[in-house]
Parts: sequence; structure tokens; C-alpha cells
Amino acid sequence: MWPQEKARYSQAVLSSKRLGFYDWYIDEHSRLGPWGHGGPSFLPWHRQFIRQFELQLRALDSGVTLPYWDWTVDQGIEGSTLWSEYFMGGTGRMGDNQVLNGPFTYANGNGWVCRDVDRPYLRRQLGGFNNTVKLPTEDDVKACLAQVPYDQAPWDNTDHPSFRNYLEGGIGPGIHNLVHGWVSGNMGDVLSAPNDPVFFLHHANVDRIWTVWQKQHPNAYAPVSGGPPGQNQSDVMHPWEQLSVRISSVLDHTALGYVYDIEEPTAQGNGMLPGDVLRPRDRIYSPNGAYALVYEELGGRLTLYDNVNGNRLLWQVPQNPTSLGKVIMDPDGSLIVYDATGVVWSSNTPHQPGNRMYLSMTGQVQIYNMAQKLVPWAAPEPA
Repeated sequence: MWPQEKARYSQAVLSSKRLGFYDWYIDEHSRLGPWGHGGPSFLPWHRQFIRQFELQLRALDSGVTLPYWDWTVDQGIEGSTLWSEYFMGGTGRMGDNQVLNGPFTYANGNGWVCRDVDRPYLRRQLGGFNNTVKLPTEDDVKACLAQVPYDQAPWDNTDHPSFRNYLEGGIGPGIHNLVHGWVSGNMGDVLSAPNDPVFFLHHANVDRIWTVWQKQHPNAYAPVSGGPPGQNQSDVMHPWEQLSVRISSVLDHTALGYVYDIEEPTAQGNGMLPGDVLRPRDRIYSPNGAYALVYEELGGRLTLYDNVNGNRLLWQVPQNPTSLGKVIMDPDGSLIVYDATGVVWSSNTPHQPGNRMYLSMTGQVQIYNMAQKLVPWAAPEPA
């Protein structure tokens, strides 16, 4: 995320607090019974919970989406933009762990009051008590993804083997639970953890890991029936009884209207974020609609058109694919065309993870880095 996107997200969360609906999430999570933690519904319940939150934020600002915090990559405080003053704020001060910088401080007039009568301010102790807690690693997540089945009797925090229980933290290194302990403070009290807005970024990553596992094991939720109340696939989840939100209705996250960047989402608008893809016949347009960048269905070439002047071809990649494939804004920083055999063409942008591509008002295919600076690259010669 670029700095202004982080600031925009934080402002939407602040608005949700001032409008009163943020506190609903704190209250409902603090009242969670066995249907939300320590059992099979842990993952579907939290998927519904964070998706509803995202939709409410988007009702305030349609340009906001819920980001995930990949704690296997962003593992500390030093150099991390997650804990910056314009996003989540930093760690708490010694003694009372009160967070004193960033948007969510008690004393800055933004109205961030935790639902804790004794201590209304946001508390953190990043690294846990005496800096003894470590965040989950990539190897921890790989080991988690190897777990089968999804869950099994006795359907609690002793289940073994169990993907759900391994990810939640009842067995294994304690993945989900470790993160709560590492942030500590309000996050350390799992039930009231949504007092800290980083809760939603954490659970978005938990949900992302579940989506990866689901792709490897489709339709693998258990129990289908015969389990404890509130844990079976057709059971309605509390507090969404009036909406009849069942576990089965949230198992397919794409049906809920979202995907993750690792799932090669189709590029939209006038640009491509890291991981975005153009497939045959897909296109993006300049903001004024004058230019279009198209992945051709015939020939499989990436082609730039001038729509104003008779759909005139401006340039296309010189290599001729042997088959249809895809165009991807690679997370490592280059715009790449693939066919069935591999890479056909690449922008060969200097290795800068996080680069984005935008089609400008004047028909320039521009690549920006995370510092929002143009990255020089050699576009194809005019056709």
C-alpha cells in the first residue's frame, strides 16, 4: 500500500469509530462463545466478521479495502510501515503500554476510546512481555498448510491433526495465537482484541492462509453434521441469525465478492497492482478512455491502442507467443507476458517488489515503485 492508501484506510476506521459501528465488533467479539474460538467455526465465523467490517468501511469510502498483515514477512518494528504514525501507530510506552502515536491514540482528539472502562486508551507491547514472543514464520505456515483434515472430533482445541486447530494455535507453534501475544496489550486479550484495529489486518491474513488451504482441499469443511451446535456446515452463525448466515454460505470467499492478490485477480480500471492479471480479451483503459492496453485473444500479444483515432495500434510486444497465456504484473516488479511454455516477454524492470503499472492519460505505460517514483524501462517500439 502507498502511504496515502494507508492513511485513507486509517481514516475510514476512525470514521467507523466516530459513527459508532466499530464498537459493535468489539462487543460481539468479546461475547464470543465456543462457536467462534476453539472449534471448527473459528475460520468461517471470522471470515464473516471481517468481511462485514470491510463492507461497512467501503460504504464510508469505496476506495478502501481491508489489507492483510503478512507477519511471516513484516516481522518487526524497525523499518516497518505497518507501525507508522499514519497507519497503525507504534508500540506502547513503558509501564502502561499506552500507544502515543498514530491515528488511534486516546489523547489526539480522534475519539479512539477502547471498550475497557479502567483503561480507555489503546495498549500494545510489540514483541510481547520482555520481547520474548516471536511471530510465525514462513516455515510455520508451510507446515500448517500440510495439515489434514480441516478438523475432527472432539472439535475443540485438542484436535490433532487439524488444519483449523494448527492455524488457530491449539497445536503446533500457535500461529494465530502467537500474533495476538506478539502485539500484546489489547490484542493480548483475545476476546476484546478488536479494540486494536490491527486485529482486522491479522485476521485477514489468517483468512488468506485458509483460502490457500481451501484451494488444495475443496469442500473440506468438517463437521458437515453431527458436531456440536453452531459448528456444523449448515448451522446458522451467531449473531447473524436474522440474516441466516450459515457456515456453508461463507466457505467460498469468491462468492462473498473478494479475492487475494495471490489469486491473480483480473486487472481493473487504469492499472495493474502486484499480482494483477490480464487474460485473453482483458483490457485496461487510461482514465480518459483514450487509450487501451489489451491482451489480444488472437495472437496472444499485449497491445496498446489509441481509441480516439480509429482504434489505432500504437505498439505491441514484439515476441509472438506459441499459445494464449496471461499478462501479469509480477510481485517482483516486472510486467510479464506468459504463454504455455513460460515467459514470452518482460519489461525487465529492475527488481523492485511492489511495483505497479498505470496507463496514463497520454497513453504511456508507466511503472511506479513503492516510493511512488517512475521506474525507467524500455517500452516496445511503435508498431
